[in-house]
Amino acid sequence: MSNVDVRQDERKSPSNSPDSHDPVPGVIDWILGILAGIVGLSLTGVSALIYTRADEETIRDIVTDENVEPNGLTQEELITAAEPFTDWLAIGFGVTGLVLVGFAVAFVYKRRQTRRRVSRQGGTTATFPSCAVYGATVASLISSVIPGIGALVGGGVGAHLYDGDSSVRLGAATGLFSFAITLPLLVCIGAGMVAGGAAISEAGGGALIAGVVVVSGLVGAAFNAGIGALGGYIADRIA
Repeated sequence: MSNVDVRQDERKSPSNSPDSHDPVPGVIDWILGILAGIVGLSLTGVSALIYTRADEETIRDIVTDENVEPNGLTQEELITAAEPFTDWLAIGFGVTGLVLVGFAVAFVYKRRQTRRRVSRQGGTTATFPSCAVYGATVASLISSVIPGIGALVGGGVGAHLYDGDSSVRLGAATGLFSFAITLPLLVCIGAGMVAGGAAISEAGGGALIAGVVVVSGLVGAAFNAGIGALGGYIADRIA
């Protein structure tokens, strides 16, 4: 056999292929990216609908037809406060939608880069950020059916997929991911409450309510992170 034939056989041999770890098929990346993009576009649509339809007349009709009687406010004060609040709510939905669309594009792009690199050089496609996204997706799906255990299972799934030693940290990141996505909406809701309160000369009350909402969101994020970390720890122990 000639030297040329030997070199050709070596290139074809599986033993010379890069050693890679790829626990999640590439098609899943596309599915997640498409779903995130659809949700993001839907949220921008909701934002446009709120911004164009929720004028003073519409708000007045809703308040009077439903006979809303807020504690401590008259219906006129509620209508006045609701106008700036709905504007900020529309902004929150719009920004969150754009963030999701941007995330979808960036996620698919980065995953394709990672997979091409691993196919050439070896290594793992189960990077820390990607496993956090996979785990957060599982957590969201489970939470929509069985509230309360989504973060635990999602953290365990993310840690199981991750090709590294930081299972607890990965689980915590999984729990924080969904909060990070909704952070713009939470901030805009808080700003809307302050603006609504200021519109009826109750800026302090609006700020207080906004603070309660923001603190509740932070507590929820910390809880999810802790439960996700527990899921990662359990996955690491039983692996």
